[in-house]
Amino acid sequence: MEWEIRYYSKQIQREIRKFPPDVQAQTDRIVKLLEKFGPVEIPGKTKQWEGEVWEITANSRSGWGRVMYIAMDGDVIWLLYAFLKKTNTTPEHIAREVRKRAKEVKNA
Repeated sequence: MEWEIRYYSKQIQREIRKFPPDVQAQTDRIVKLLEKFGPVEIPGKTKQWEGEVWEITANSRSGWGRVMYIAMDGDVIWLLYAFLKKTNTTPEHIAREVRKRAKEVKNA
């Protein structure tokens, strides 16, 4: 059974399309794996970020792409936020927004 991938907003898709081509390609491959196998840990590519929220890590010389997501009952994965990471930590304004969106999706 395949998992359904949902985007919190169309802005998430636009942000992923702004990633450098190699980062975008990695991200697309990881999303396809999540769609096929569900929320499994893919060493070096997905990891638990905070609580029930996980992150896709797509790294290359041209950038560090991140997509934050949450898996829900009913075989749905919500992509909550996408950005190019510039430091080793997630900026607080992004962390707050991810937490808010995860809460909204869980309570919908």
